[in-house]
Amino acid sequence: MSGRKIFVSGGVPGDLVTVRITYKKKDVFFGEVEKIIEKSAARCSSGCNAFGRCGGCDWLNIMREKQLEYKEAIISEIFYKQETGNRLPIGYGKQDKHYRNKCFYPLKEINGKIIFGMYARYSHKIVEHNTCLIEPMIFDEIAETLCEHFMVTKTKIYDEVTGDGNIRHIGFRQEPETGDIQVIIVSRKRRMPFTNQLVRILQDNFPQITAVIQNINPEMGNVILGKEEKVLFGDEYLDMRVLGKKFRVVYNSFFQVNIKVMEKIISFCSDKIPASGSILDAYCGTGVLGVCLAKADQKVIGIDNSQVAITNAQSNALANGLTNCEYQCGDTLALLPDILEKEDIGTVIFDPPRKGLTKEIIAEVVKQKIPVIAYISCNPATQLRDIRQFAEAGYQISDMQPFDMFPQTWHIENVVILKL
Repeated sequence: MSGRKIFVSGGVPGDLVTVRITYKKKDVFFGEVEKIIEKSAARCSSGCNAFGRCGGCDWLNIMREKQLEYKEAIISEIFYKQETGNRLPIGYGKQDKHYRNKCFYPLKEINGKIIFGMYARYSHKIVEHNTCLIEPMIFDEIAETLCEHFMVTKTKIYDEVTGDGNIRHIGFRQEPETGDIQVIIVSRKRRMPFTNQLVRILQDNFPQITAVIQNINPEMGNVILGKEEKVLFGDEYLDMRVLGKKFRVVYNSFFQVNIKVMEKIISFCSDKIPASGSILDAYCGTGVLGVCLAKADQKVIGIDNSQVAITNAQSNALANGLTNCEYQCGDTLALLPDILEKEDIGTVIFDPPRKGLTKEIIAEVVKQKIPVIAYISCNPATQLRDIRQFAEAGYQISDMQPFDMFPQTWHIENVVILKL
């Protein structure tokens, strides 16, 4: 094995361990820790009964300061051949536990008991937990109340193998400042018995709940949400606050799970974006980045392929007093050429999915010689791939900063400012 790369899950840098090789891919081996002979000084107690089996967290057993150090090292390794301009140390929030404002739990009935939890990694086996350490503790309390109600009312839980049953997932979103909570129940059928009783139980026990929504998903497969819903109580949106601005977020639209770190990302980008020229907010979602980053009277054009998100973004811009915002629903590549040609775009904001941008999208931006690009990515590897294509056209990284958007996991949000 000398000189061979071996990727080991469950280990911490500094551990002395014995490893069992599980499989090989080309010249790379993959293994798992068999026995810890000597523990790393970076180790700590995970504090979670499900850690190691649950697929939600990877680094609960690593001290907080070491997590940040390792994430810095990951970014350094990814970008070691790339000039990174003014690179700042990793940004992070004070809260590294119970920070997520949204989650969904799958349900399953086992031996007459309804359980909820996260899936084990690379499987659809539900791993129960006592208290999830990255989500608000009240989510678990509400989940237990829901499961008890389904048990008492003999409401059948969906079986993804047979396609029988009704209740598939339960989900929650919370506004951290006010404590307001949305509850989402995903069912296979439109009919769900005893909904009035369920709403009363939730209201009596959890006055923070401002909305209960039933989403209907009759399709088999891994997609959580369906296209139809019934509002059982309250509204389908929740008002979220970012840097003093209010954003009305519909339950099925994307919104960052860690608001405090998102605010740090916006602050980092704010003084890098010029007041001249309009802002094109690609993959705009609910419009948070464009609305927060636009200077006074600066035009914002947002595009997204979700009509729900676009409707959200339009109302959010108006709610925050911005009348110079336009939003279009459609594919990014389809909309981009016309906007870039007709509008005086000074900055393009990219916050794409993990797969990053396409060569065609980059080519359109390059062709128009857009002066500033703010590229936010949850996958620094694909981000680097895209940056190299921008670099070939003369763009350089002026500023870069990674952010710890997802504490207790290995995931990193990386922000790069590119300029011609």
